[in-house]
Amino acid sequence: MIRYKITLFFIFIIINSCSQSKKKEYDSLREALKEPLEVTHLNIWDEKISNDIIKLKNLRVLQISDDGIKRLPSYIGELEKLQLLNIFCENIKELPISIKGLKSLKKLTITSDSLNNLPNSIGEINNLEHLEVRSVLNNLPNSIGKLKKLKFLLIDEGLQKLPSEIGELTALEELNISLSEVSSLPKSIKKLENLKHLTIDGSNLESLPEEFGDLKNIISLRIRGAKLKELPLTFSNLITLEILDLSSNELKNLPKGFENLVALHNLMLNKNSFAEFPESITSLKKLWNLELKKNKIISFPESIKKLNRLQGLDFSEELLSDTNYKYLKKLLPNTRILVH
Repeated sequence: MIRYKITLFFIFIIINSCSQSKKKEYDSLREALKEPLEVTHLNIWDEKISNDIIKLKNLRVLQISDDGIKRLPSYIGELEKLQLLNIFCENIKELPISIKGLKSLKKLTITSDSLNNLPNSIGEINNLEHLEVRSVLNNLPNSIGKLKKLKFLLIDEGLQKLPSEIGELTALEELNISLSEVSSLPKSIKKLENLKHLTIDGSNLESLPEEFGDLKNIISLRIRGAKLKELPLTFSNLITLEILDLSSNELKNLPKGFENLVALHNLMLNKNSFAEFPESITSLKKLWNLELKKNKIISFPESIKKLNRLQGLDFSEELLSDTNYKYLKKLLPNTRILVH
């Protein structure tokens, strides 16, 4: 047995060293061109991207950081084996149509202050699994729905609306939209059957469509800094939901059937307009964290004692009298009560 383990150990070292030897990383295109067929990873820092880059036939990872670039050269699309492309270019304004030629690309991240739109041809990057755009992006092209393998989508800042084609992303597991002007979600969102994590931070979202309740595999939902006044009745169908953060909205109550969210263990309703403690919360037996800061709640029902797994309760100090505090401690002796 000892000899067997030692043999496996040396096999692992040999395999690991071989895999490391196959990785050829360069921080300069000029240096990389000295042995173009050996290059797998390339970082370009403030260096002109010449068409000689297409000689890097085995390039897998490319990172470009240059605030002087306004447009990527079209021959980038000839890097057929490229799997990961990171673009950190403050002044880049557009991506070339030829980006559709990146047939092996799995991950694309873009950080810019000037990129407002993505080309329609992005929908032809058939193997793309991860798309991350940190820029003032106005809209997503309708072709976004063609990315059948996309699992992760992040749009940070500026988005005006979500196209209905978003529902065609049936492999999507995580959707993250921040600092947007989005005021509604398309009904087609119900088709995102594999969506597990949805975050919408800072938007004009006023309501959720009834079809929202069809997201049967959602685990975490964060819609913060929006204008939600109520939730649809179908919200109670989200029985796989474990984390819910609806802080900084305009909610006054929770929908009928909210107690059906039996998997919920973390609930954050800070900075809303609740005047009464929602009774349905007391039926959430797995709940271990509850945050209600900056609401108008001044009393709690006796049924709150049913939350025997509750580890933390956050509340606003100015509305919690000494009497109420003692009352809560009596009902929830094992809960850490924080007042702010």
